[in-house]
Amino acid sequence: MWVTTPDGTRKRKWAYGKSREETHAKWLKRYCCQQIASDRTIRDAWTVLCSALTNAVTEELIAENVAGLLKVSKPRRRKVKPWTVDEARRFPESAKRDGDPFYAAYVLILVLGLRKKTLKALKSLGEQLGS
Repeated sequence: MWVTTPDGTRKRKWAYGKSREETHAKWLKRYCCQQIASDRTIRDAWTVLCSALTNAVTEELIAENVAGLLKVSKPRRRKVKPWTVDEARRFPESAKRDGDPFYAAYVLILVLGLRKKTLKALKSLGEQLGS
């Protein structure tokens, strides 16, 4: 781009780079995200695409599911780190002290090992019995 300097002369100024490639690379670096999708995101996107193409093959819209030819790695499972006895003891104490409405649910989870789905079922049963 051309700019006028304080002394009145016009001078060429390079905004990003002197060549098209340099300008494009700098523009991408500045305006495009630098993040890479996680393995889980890639696997989920591939699963959806594969399913859609399988349906298209079934409906005879396309001849072959090319996404099925790809090998997409399975993401590693996250290693679960259970709470220590002290952490499991302090959590409901804190919930009770703070007046958390889910205090009873936390105690059931910790003492009986209930899962979230089971607690939801208990909640809906309690609502049915209460009404």
